[in-house]
Amino acid sequence: MRTTLSFFLLLSVAAAAPNPTPEPASEPTSIPSAAQPPAPATAPDVEGHAAPDVEDHAAPRCGAHQRCRQGRVQFAGVRLHGAGVQPIQGALHKQLTRLKRHIELKYRKHLKAGGQAQGMMTFKFRLTPVGSPIALAIKESTLKSPELEQVVRRTINEARYPQAKAGPVIVEVGFHFKR
Repeated sequence: MRTTLSFFLLLSVAAAAPNPTPEPASEPTSIPSAAQPPAPATAPDVEGHAAPDVEDHAAPRCGAHQRCRQGRVQFAGVRLHGAGVQPIQGALHKQLTRLKRHIELKYRKHLKAGGQAQGMMTFKFRLTPVGSPIALAIKESTLKSPELEQVVRRTINEARYPQAKAGPVIVEVGFHFKR
């Protein structure tokens, strides 16, 4: 304890004393060349010259830090009917937003697999008191892709919604698929 206290006192006295001779500004030290990563190699072009290191901004890139702009799904309208809408309205909109994100991921997979579908789909279903959808029907579709329609239908059916205990709730939701 005594050693620690005396060391602390010595440091605090040294820090408080002004430095009579200013030290010259030192230049920043560089990392030794052995520790520096090698410069990226540039691929030679057709004539054998080294091509400049230019990034192609036209190519779509999808990454965790960037939102992919290829294949988007937007709401084309949400209508809620029934006596039980008021108590669950906020939770239902939150669940429909999550559902839209899941459908958007599946739509992007469809496009990456070579699908060309774009257009609108409108669904209508009723919520049970336990929160599962029944009587799911496609009201309108301009997608012209039965595979994608089936995937979206399955995604809506498998989702869990807020419990509609106050009464029946009928949900009409439309999705607009854009490439």
